[in-house]
Amino acid sequence: MKMGKKLLAVLLAATCISGVAGCKQTAGKPEITWCLPGSMTQIKEDNQQRVEDAANKIITEAGIEATLKLKMIDNASFTEKMRLMSSSGENYDLALTSSWLNPIDDNVNRGGFMELNELIDKYGSAIKEKVDERAWEAAEYNGKIMAIPSQNAYATTKSYVFKKDLVDKYNIDYKNIHTLEELESFLKVVKENEPGITPAFASQNRDIPGSENPDLTPVCSGLGWDEVNQKLVYKYEDPVTLEKYRKVNEYYKKGYIAKDAAIKSDYMSEVKTGKYGVISNPGIYTEDGSKSTNAYGYDCVESYISTTYMTTSSFQSTMTAVNSGSKNPELAMQILNLVWENPKLSNLLAYGIEGENYTVVDNSNPDMPEVSVKSGSEQTWGISHNYIGPLFDQWGSEWNSREAIENIMKTNHDAKTSGLYGFRLDKEPIKTKLVQISSIITEVNQVFYTGSMSNFDEYVNEVNQRLKAAGIEDVYKEVQSQIDAWKTK
Repeated sequence: MKMGKKLLAVLLAATCISGVAGCKQTAGKPEITWCLPGSMTQIKEDNQQRVEDAANKIITEAGIEATLKLKMIDNASFTEKMRLMSSSGENYDLALTSSWLNPIDDNVNRGGFMELNELIDKYGSAIKEKVDERAWEAAEYNGKIMAIPSQNAYATTKSYVFKKDLVDKYNIDYKNIHTLEELESFLKVVKENEPGITPAFASQNRDIPGSENPDLTPVCSGLGWDEVNQKLVYKYEDPVTLEKYRKVNEYYKKGYIAKDAAIKSDYMSEVKTGKYGVISNPGIYTEDGSKSTNAYGYDCVESYISTTYMTTSSFQSTMTAVNSGSKNPELAMQILNLVWENPKLSNLLAYGIEGENYTVVDNSNPDMPEVSVKSGSEQTWGISHNYIGPLFDQWGSEWNSREAIENIMKTNHDAKTSGLYGFRLDKEPIKTKLVQISSIITEVNQVFYTGSMSNFDEYVNEVNQRLKAAGIEDVYKEVQSQIDAWKTK
């Protein structure tokens, strides 16, 4: 028996010698699982393994006694699969959460996430240094921090994106176009002189830029917070909103918007055709139009319209939480802190492997190189930097130039915070009515966005009657009651 044990020990030792790299990497090191959404048609398993191996080399060099395993889940099923993992007790350590994906409210209410105050204080020095101080309130529940807010565009800039060739051809002073009224001169020129171009793009899920009231912050379906007068209002009874939608209706009747705009659903495919004179930006305004040019595939220029208010929801747009059932929360926080501390690691996780997933095009600043990322069928790896956390450490690329990142930072600095920041609506008492109201609004938005109603006043009246029948007045009372209670605190 003794001889058998000695022989077994010798064999095990020999196995480790023959595969020494593997033994060194895993021996005594817990595996930290990080759940993230990703496009499974693009992310390749062998590519993921190389990304993880490279990441774990950096983690080991930092002296952290753990390895990272990424669990990539398809975007469409991420929320449901995370809910099933949580309810079944399946082990994981870190996960993306937000106001819209794997919702933080739901997870906190059912005890799915761990309180992070002590972990951040002990292991999160880089996180504390880089997270926007204003964002922490959105992560706090009864004084306990339940997630790490990512760096993000907390305030969204609206802009008109013009086809540069049209601006140049007709000598358009686009920099002084900031409203729907000022836009008409451009639309008129395109309508009269460019038969192959639709003057303005709108669709069932994209409105013409400038057609929303910038001082009306959404609260729930059909209701908004009037930031000027600091009160709760019905969206389709708000005078500013109605005035803007009326102008869109006027433009539709003048032929500035496609007659079939309300049935168009694939926004990106449509705008990439280059058959529209003015469109909305792809999420971020850039003064030189570089973000739109990269996104749409032709030269664009932009003019600023407005900036949204920063809200609880916008600060919760992407966050990272620790599973309440994590067996190694201290190591999970150490790895997450290293991601925030080390741009090489965060960009590796986002972009993948140099030479395989991206190439360096400008290395004049080795700490912040410019890279070119593979796309389309050639792309086998890619995770949004804000899903990981430190967006502002992103190397410049087709995804975001450094100028675009700087613009996001400036917008965040200058943007106003909503009068309802910190307020969280408990939808449970009104969830049934909200489902009915949301269904109506999804239907009518495609008409308001495109202006494709025959009689504007009659349509607005009909919509408000339908919303009242669906219980929006009861929803208003409940939301107002919650706001009043929140304010007293």
